[in-house]
Amino acid sequence: MFLSPEFLVVALLVALIALVPTRKLQTLGWPTTWLRTYWVVLVACGLILGEVPSSARLLVPALLIAGVLPYLAGGLLRRFARRRR
Repeated sequence: MFLSPEFLVVALLVALIALVPTRKLQTLGWPTTWLRTYWVVLVACGLILGEVPSSARLLVPALLIAGVLPYLAGGLLRRFARRRR
């Protein structure tokens, strides 16, 4: 079966929005595999949130933390990524 156009638009928007904090982590020097995993998790959680509104109680706080953390704790995340390599 084909996906609905509405779902495709939501998926595209979620994927583009997830690129913003991922790019910030890239500038902090995170490894590519971590960035890819982070982006996929953000997109998957965003799509689940869009399709299952009852999951909002758990996913909204997690997505807010995951999206804002690269901007608030940039120095800590840079040192963590450098130490793990």
